Amino acid sequence: MALSFLARKPKLLPVERDADGTWVFFDGTKRISDLSISGNGYTSRHMFAKDSPYTGAGRASVVTPPYHYHIYQTEIFEPKQGVMCYLLEGKEYKARVGDVVTVQPGQKHTFWSDQDAEEGLHVDITVRGGGDRKGLDEAFFHNLFGYMDSLRQQGQSPSIFQMLAFMDSADVVLADIPFGLGRLVNVVVGRWIGRYLLGYQPSYKIYNEGVTQ
Repeated sequence: MALSFLARKPKLLPVERDADGTWVFFDGTKRISDLSISGNGYTSRHMFAKDSPYTGAGRASVVTPPYHYHIYQTEIFEPKQGVMCYLLEGKEYKARVGDVVTVQPGQKHTFWSDQDAEEGLHVDITVRGGGDRKGLDEAFFHNLFGYMDSLRQQGQSPSIFQMLAFMDSADVVLADIPFGLGRLVNVVVGRWIGRYLLGYQPSYKIYNEGVTQ
């Protein structure tokens, strides 16, 4: 039986959508457009506003992903505006319009908008592979940022159990967990405790409009 009464569950607030279907988070400073979805890949455009604590504070921005890796999927970044800073296997780089950055499964990485650039970052992100496993997909982004923004609006902090439940479902692993135990932490903390005992879900109906389940 899920011990959901032990976990503080915030109210999940709906996400604003632009007329063209773009998902709008963090007072419009973070936007995601789903560009193409297929059985073996998903491409979305992520837009980061400049001069915002949520998206324009460099690596310290609220929406900057933690240092992580993907178990099965390849991830491809193509900046369309601004400058993308990224950390790959411990080394920091910058990518500009016209560059293509490919991150293979197992490679540790994160990325953020260069706060010294003249414009905010627009970057197309494609994830491919994973075989029969869905991995990181459109539902992951919608649910992750929808949940984070709901808590921001209510003055609350994200639950580690919920965040790891999201990551476990997408085969995404935190890279900074010592002794290579990130995958085990996903399973024990995110899946067994977060999902099965506390009742957190990897996906919520309120954030899945237009997503094929």
